[in-house]
Amino acid sequence: MDAIHRELQRLDRELSHRAGLAGWMLEEAPLLPAAIGLMAGLATAHLAPWPFWSWIVLLPTIGLAVAVLGRRRAPWGPAAMLILVAVAFAAVGVLRLAAFERPGRYDLTPSIGAEPILATLRGVVLTDVHQADRDDWLFGRYSWSGGGGSFYLRVTRARTPRGFQPAHGTVRVQTDASAETLDLEPGDRVQIYCRLAGFQQPLNPGTFDMAALMRRRGVCGAATVPAADGIILLEKAPRTSLSYWQTRLRRIVRQALLDDRLGDDQSRAIVEALLLGRRAGSPEVFEAFRRTGLAHFLCLSGLHFGILAGFVWRLARTAGLGKPGRAAVCLAVTVVYMMIVPPRAATLRAAVLCWFFCIAALVGRRGRPLNTLALTAIIMLLIRPMELFAADWQLSYGTVAGILLFYGPLRDRLGYALPGHRLTAGRAARLGPWLDAGIAWARDLLGVGLAAWLGGTGILLYHFGTITPLSAFLTVLVYPLVLGILTFGFIQLPLAVLFPTLATLAAAAATALGGVMVSLVQAIQHLPAVQITVGHVPVWVIGLYYAMLLSWRLLPREGPLRRPLVRAAAAIGLLAPILAFSHDRRPPGVELTVLSVGHGQAIHIALPDGRDWLFDAGSMNLRDPGRRVIVPYLRYRGVDELDAIIISHDDVDHLNAIAEVAADVRTRRVLSTEAVLVRTAEYSSAGLLGRHLQQRGVPIKSMDMEPIGIGPVRIERLWPDDATCRDPTVSDNDKSLVMRIGCGGRTVLICSDIEAFGQAELLQQPDRLKADMLIMPHHGSRTHLNEQFIRAVDPWAIVVSCSRTRQASAYQPSAGVHGFYTPTDGAVTIRIEPDGRATVRGHCSAREIRMDPD
Repeated sequence: MDAIHRELQRLDRELSHRAGLAGWMLEEAPLLPAAIGLMAGLATAHLAPWPFWSWIVLLPTIGLAVAVLGRRRAPWGPAAMLILVAVAFAAVGVLRLAAFERPGRYDLTPSIGAEPILATLRGVVLTDVHQADRDDWLFGRYSWSGGGGSFYLRVTRARTPRGFQPAHGTVRVQTDASAETLDLEPGDRVQIYCRLAGFQQPLNPGTFDMAALMRRRGVCGAATVPAADGIILLEKAPRTSLSYWQTRLRRIVRQALLDDRLGDDQSRAIVEALLLGRRAGSPEVFEAFRRTGLAHFLCLSGLHFGILAGFVWRLARTAGLGKPGRAAVCLAVTVVYMMIVPPRAATLRAAVLCWFFCIAALVGRRGRPLNTLALTAIIMLLIRPMELFAADWQLSYGTVAGILLFYGPLRDRLGYALPGHRLTAGRAARLGPWLDAGIAWARDLLGVGLAAWLGGTGILLYHFGTITPLSAFLTVLVYPLVLGILTFGFIQLPLAVLFPTLATLAAAAATALGGVMVSLVQAIQHLPAVQITVGHVPVWVIGLYYAMLLSWRLLPREGPLRRPLVRAAAAIGLLAPILAFSHDRRPPGVELTVLSVGHGQAIHIALPDGRDWLFDAGSMNLRDPGRRVIVPYLRYRGVDELDAIIISHDDVDHLNAIAEVAADVRTRRVLSTEAVLVRTAEYSSAGLLGRHLQQRGVPIKSMDMEPIGIGPVRIERLWPDDATCRDPTVSDNDKSLVMRIGCGGRTVLICSDIEAFGQAELLQQPDRLKADMLIMPHHGSRTHLNEQFIRAVDPWAIVVSCSRTRQASAYQPSAGVHGFYTPTDGAVTIRIEPDGRATVRGHCSAREIRMDPD
C-alpha cells in the first residue's frame, strides 16, 4: 500500500506541473510571489539606497509594462499577473523599509554617536535581567570585571537643560551589578544614569555584527551603568499589565518543568533549551551541537511546536473533542506557550504557522503549507523588515521552504531505496509490521532532514563558512532523544498540578535523556567529515546553488532541457563547495593578520604550505576574546586546524584566549620559550593555562631557537636567549618572544612586550633588527620605548595593537612611516609575495598601502 500511495502522490505532482510554473503557483501558493516581491523590495532598498522618488517612478513603470504584456500575450496572462503582484509588493517593501528607518519626532537615534555621552533616561524595562556568566571561559573570573547583567529599556523621557522631555527609543543597558542586586522585572519603570553610545561596527573579519543586530531589532544605543546606584526604581510593574503576568507565568512554568535536584547542570540546561528556548550551559556543549549540525534542536521551531500541538491534539481527542474543538485548544495552548518562550525568528514563524493551521481547521478549510509559509513571511517582514537580513530568519524560513519543496521527491526516492520488509516466514514474519513502521519512520525523518539540509546549507555556508554533510543522518539518530525530552517535559505541566510525584518522575526521565543527548553529541562531533570548514564564500556561489536547486524542483518535468538541468543542478551542488574552497585561499608567500582585540595581541600567520599559526591570543578588556573574536575570524578564513599556537610570554592579555581557541579549533601543538615553561609550574596565568592544556592533551612545549624555512618564508627567533629565560632578575615583559618573518626580501618584526632592557639587548645585533613592517612593542606604549630601537628597525609601516582609550597616547611614527592602529583600522593584514611585493591593509578603514619589489 505504501508503494501505491507513493505512486499516486508522484502522479499528482506530475500532473500539477503540467499546468506550468505559473499555474502551479496560482494553485498551491498564490502568496509566494508577494512574499518574494516583498523580500526583493526590502533587499534592494537596503543594498542599493537609491533616492526615494526613483522607486516611486521605477516600480509602477515595471508594473505597467508587465500588465500590458499580460494583456497582449494570452499565454503570459497568469505569469504576468504573478509578476505584477511581486512588483507591487516590492514597492510595499521599499516603502516599509523607508518608514522603518525614518526617525520619529522624539527619536533618540540622531543624538547617539560613536563617542559616549552622559545621559539620564527614564523608561520601562522590557526584558528580564540577563546575568553574565564569568565562568564560561577559563580566565573569566580573573580577567573580566563585568560580572553583572544587561536588559533592554524602552525610553520614554530624557533629561535635557529644560528638564525631562519626551524621548523614544530602545537601549540596551549594561551594568556591573548582578541580577539579584537589581531585582528588576519587565514592566518596571526606572531612571538610569549612564554613558550612552552607539554600537561599534565589527573590527575583525568574521566577528558577529552586534551593530547590525541591534539595528534590526530597533535598538538605538548602548547605555553603560557602572553600578547599581545608577539605576533607580520609580515604579514596579502594575499587576494589571501583561508583562507582570507574563513574568509570573514564566517563573511558574520554569519551576514546574525544571528540578534543580535532578541531573547535572548541563543536562538541565539542555532540557531548558529544548522546552523553554533558554540557552544556557557550557559553550563547549553548544559548540558540539553546532559542529554536528544539530544546533537547530536547541532553537524552538516547527519541530517543537509540532510535538506540542500533536500532544495537545491527542489529549483533546481523548477528551472527546471534535476537530474544531481540538484546533481551538491547540490555538489557546500555543498562544500561552508563546508568552513563556523568547520571541525568536524560528519561534515566531513556527507559532504563526501553527495558528494559521488551527484557524483553517476551525473554519473547515484545507491548509496549503507553502502558501501559509509565504503569508507568515509577509506578516513578519511587515512587522520587522530588517529581520530579512538576519541569519536565523533566513535559516528558519529557508529550511522550512526546503522541506515543503523537496521532501516529496526525496521521500519517493528514499521509498525506492529503502523498501519495506521481506520477512515472510516463521516468527520473523510477525516483526514485519513493526519493521515496516520503523523503516517508514526513519525514511520520512531522513527525507525531512535532507530537505531541510538542502534549504539551509547555502545560508549556513554564507553566514558561517561551514558545511555539515552528516546533519540529516545525525538528526535521525538524535531525534528519538529530543522527542522523549519534549514529551516528558510537556507531560510534566498537567502532572505538576494533579500528580506531583509523577511529575518528578517525568522530570527525572527528561533530565536523564538530556544527559544521554549531551554525551552522544559530544561523542559524534569527532566523526570524520562531521563539519567541513570552508570559510568566507562569495554570494554568487550561494545564488548559483539555489538557482540550480529551484530550477531542478520547479521547472516542468518534461522537455528537452529537463535532463541537462538535473545534471547541471547535481554538478553545481557538488562543485559549489569546491569553488568556495578555491576562493581567496592560501597566499603564495606569507600573510599576517593583527587582530583588533583591544589591549592585547592575537596574530594569525598563514604560511604557504597550508599551515596556520597563531602568535598570542589574549585581551585585557574584551570578554571571552577567543570565542567572540579569534575563533570566528579563523572560521571566516576557513581555518579548521592550527599547526601551532605560540605564546610570547606570561601575560594575561597575551594568552587568556588560548584555551577557548584550542577547544574550538583543532590545535596540534602549543609552543613558547623556556621562560614561560618555568612559569607553568607556578601560580600564574601561564600556570593556569598550562594545567588546562595538559588536561586537554596539548601541553606547552619549548620553541627551538633555530630558524625555520617554509618555502620562500624564513622565520627567526631573535629573543630571548636561554640565559635570559633563566634570569630571575629580568621581567616577564623583557623575556617576551621577538620573532622576525621574512619573504621575498621583505621582513616583519614582532616585538611582543619587550621594554627598555630587551630593546637595549637587541640593539647589540642591529643587522638582524632591520624590518619593513614593525608590530610595535608593548602595544605602542611610550613609557619604556627606546627611540633608538625604532630607528634601528627603520620600518616602512608600523602596527599598534591597543585599546581605543590607549590610542591617543600610543607611539606616533615620524613622517614617511605609515601607522596602523587596530582600534580605528580594525584587523591589519600584512601580505608579502615571494617576489617582494607587500601590502598592508586595515579591515575597517579599508586603507591600503603597497610596496613594490626592489
